[in-house]
Amino acid sequence: MPLFDTPACQVLVHLAAAATARQVAESLAGWVVSGQLQAIAVWTLDGRTGPLRPLHAEGVDASILEWKVLPGTQQSPLWRAIESGEDLVLTEVSEKLAATGVPHWRVVLLRGKAGNAVGVALCGLEGEEAPEHSETVFHTAGLALERAQHADRHAVFAGLFAHVAELTRDGVITATPDGAILAYNPALEKLAGWTPEEVRTHGWTNLVYPDPVVRDDLQRGIVALMMGTPSEGVVRTLACKDGTQLNAAIWSRLVPHPSGFPPAMIGVLRDVTSDRVARRRAIWEESHAQLGRLAGGIAHEFNNLLAAVMGHAEIVALLATDESIRSHADTIVRSAERGAELSTQLLAFSGSGNTRTDPVSIPSIVGQVAELFRARLLPGVTLDVSVTPGLPPIEADAGQIHQVLMNLLGNALDAVGPSGTLTLAADLAPIPEAVRYRSPHAPGPDDALVRLRLRDDGPGFSADALANLFVPFYSGKAQGHGVGLPAVRGIVGAHGGAIDVWNDSGAVIDVYLPVSTRPELTLPALLHDSPGHGEHVWLVDDQPAVLEFSTISLESRGYAVRGFATVAALREALTRDFEPPGVVVLDVVMPDGGGPAALEALTDAGLAPAVVWTSGHTPDHVELPEDAAFLQKPYTGADLASVVNRALSRG
Repeated sequence: MPLFDTPACQVLVHLAAAATARQVAESLAGWVVSGQLQAIAVWTLDGRTGPLRPLHAEGVDASILEWKVLPGTQQSPLWRAIESGEDLVLTEVSEKLAATGVPHWRVVLLRGKAGNAVGVALCGLEGEEAPEHSETVFHTAGLALERAQHADRHAVFAGLFAHVAELTRDGVITATPDGAILAYNPALEKLAGWTPEEVRTHGWTNLVYPDPVVRDDLQRGIVALMMGTPSEGVVRTLACKDGTQLNAAIWSRLVPHPSGFPPAMIGVLRDVTSDRVARRRAIWEESHAQLGRLAGGIAHEFNNLLAAVMGHAEIVALLATDESIRSHADTIVRSAERGAELSTQLLAFSGSGNTRTDPVSIPSIVGQVAELFRARLLPGVTLDVSVTPGLPPIEADAGQIHQVLMNLLGNALDAVGPSGTLTLAADLAPIPEAVRYRSPHAPGPDDALVRLRLRDDGPGFSADALANLFVPFYSGKAQGHGVGLPAVRGIVGAHGGAIDVWNDSGAVIDVYLPVSTRPELTLPALLHDSPGHGEHVWLVDDQPAVLEFSTISLESRGYAVRGFATVAALREALTRDFEPPGVVVLDVVMPDGGGPAALEALTDAGLAPAVVWTSGHTPDHVELPEDAAFLQKPYTGADLASVVNRALSRG
């Protein structure tokens, strides 16, 4: 009988292909029952590093398997044998087998498909002298192990390629030179319209190159590819299933098979039909960016001037004894405040306003905006609000989204006049292909985003207004400044969203914002404004009204709150007995040093609480720690409680 047909070799080859050690034990028991082996002993490895444990014994006293386990470390002889594929002699096991009087072979160690190590002691092979052939058997076992490991690696890399091909947005196809399709990813099916079954049945070149002349030219390209000339972005015209055509840049390579089998051709196809449109959009985007930078610089300087104007106007109002002078001073202050609103819109349009995103609850922010805006409605105007239940949070700056909704609702209110209906709705929807504006960073067309839809029953947009929606300083209103919609566009663009605008018995504006993909949102505590449980929160703010409001808001939610109007008051409190705070909310700018000085005092006292910074200004000109928690004024009690809760959760 040839050596490779011996029961020992068959057992060892079977062992290398086994899925689990338990299957090995059950299979080998049959060799003893049939009389081809006198006895076997099988053990397995617990985990990747040990220890060994008995698994099965047949034809031999099970007590011999009760040996001392090897060290469970990667430096153990057992682990080295697994990694190298070498055979391993377990001296103690051999001695115990020898004590039974049964002739035995050395131990061979193999690894199954599941990655577990299996040891086998083959005892008393019938009809042969085991030691004479043991080296050959060990070599055969090593080959079987190598084959199983190679098959495992091949399966892993094939799976990785399949995942990469499925994730990419470019079309990917692999085929043999005779046209047999090996892989065809979903992006290519979407690009050309042909299904994998149709491609395999009729052939890729026959479907997308129906013109025989073009197909012949392509065949010459395939021959060149077979001779080692790859394709480097060659643009070809493909026939799609729906009867349309597209221009696709194609990159292709020939991948030889190491075993002499026919090579495989891999091709990557990218739709370049709309490249001209993309180039025009890029030019427009660059022009818009330059204008935005100019607007941002003007807005910053404008804010500095307004601060001086407002401050001196307030002084005049305080010192004047003449009522008419005080009235004029008040007019100056109100005009400056209106200018500050315009400056804020300019910053939003320029994209230079600070954007610090967090998971934002759509029902919460829509409810806050609706409650605030209803106070501005005339008796003949109604506001209807509709939010689809269960909407996921968006990744956004809550203050900026608040500004977007207030801006759009204000425009809608101006459009309806003294009577009409405004509608604010939120749901999930993909971005339409023909959307008016889409951020370059927006998700793909198949991804659902949160859609905020504002509708009014006014006259709608004029044709001229639709053509100049986002043009800065264009306005169809006599009193308009023309920065409202450009500001909305700037905010939505910074958030990676999109905007669509059209008329339908009035004006309709859809704002699309990406859903937050933070993994921590799977924790329920982060999905809502969780109440406190007596955690200590300290507030440092020089505005008494803000301090009072913030204290009441947090105490009503279960937090223990202490407020300080100055840094000096905080330092004095640190000299007495106190309960250390878990979170401190610090106003960045205060007369006596503000938040930085307050944090220094806390650090000097040996405290290291979580810190939330707050200010009426954007923090782009303030030095704050990286990834610092920041809350923009004005804020609601829910906003404050939410950021305090997150700060506590992060420690």
